[in-house]
Amino acid sequence: TGDSSPYALSCNGVGDPGDALETVKCRMHDGSNYSDVKSDTYTADNTAPTGTVLGFGTIATTSIVVTASGASDAGCSNVHEISPYYIDRTAPTAANSGWGLGSWTNNSPALSKNTQYTYRARVRDGILNTSGYTSTQSKYTLAEAPASAPIVDNPSGSSLDVNPSSGIGNPSSTLYAIDCTGANCPANGWIKTDGTFTSSAQWQTDSTWGTIPVIELDAGTEYCFQSKAKNGDNVETSLSGSACGTTSTAPDAPTIAVDYNFTYPLNAELGAVDV
Repeated sequence: TGDSSPYALSCNGVGDPGDALETVKCRMHDGSNYSDVKSDTYTADNTAPTGTVLGFGTIATTSIVVTASGASDAGCSNVHEISPYYIDRTAPTAANSGWGLGSWTNNSPALSKNTQYTYRARVRDGILNTSGYTSTQSKYTLAEAPASAPIVDNPSGSSLDVNPSSGIGNPSSTLYAIDCTGANCPANGWIKTDGTFTSSAQWQTDSTWGTIPVIELDAGTEYCFQSKAKNGDNVETSLSGSACGTTSTAPDAPTIAVDYNFTYPLNAELGAVDV
């Protein structure tokens, strides 16, 4: 009883370095003599959890919610770490969630609009056995809806010039479509790249659209237009505000071609010629 450290412990491993049988031996010391050795055998947990599922929650123009879940542990600790999941962003720049509960709102600093971000995740158990990373998955932030209505001008008897508005902060690669939405528009009112109408949205960058003459319109008629954008995952924005224009009342003047080539015999007398 006079020994200030009466217990002596030793640990001897048996088997491979994975989840192996381990033996703990214990004896007491009273300052002069040792007691008999008592021992117990247990299985050491050296196995990391598996089965992590990487997923996504709400995606906005400047944020992405990334989730990690579903892991299980064949070892003794059974994933009871308080903060078991680690979510890592690998592109376009590196960032991570730190160890947490498996949901990360990646928004600080704010993400760029219509930009692809790539993630992966890993998991650890209560004694810090840590898995490898999952395969990477990527998502685009949303594109910003066009900031204003298209510009509609330069009317003729059968056409109007239309320029779609771009979304503030969208990259130049963002795609836009233009729709004729007024009462006088055809049922299939999406604008094609040649200025005629079609049944489905036609997508081009704002710079590629430029100002496009929308043709084959009726004279003296009002037409209204809206535009929208989509991101790299083909998620579309809402339509912009509406802008209208009215074609001219008079139809376009026809174009007349006049041929001024005349042929005369060499000995002919050149006189007045009526054209």
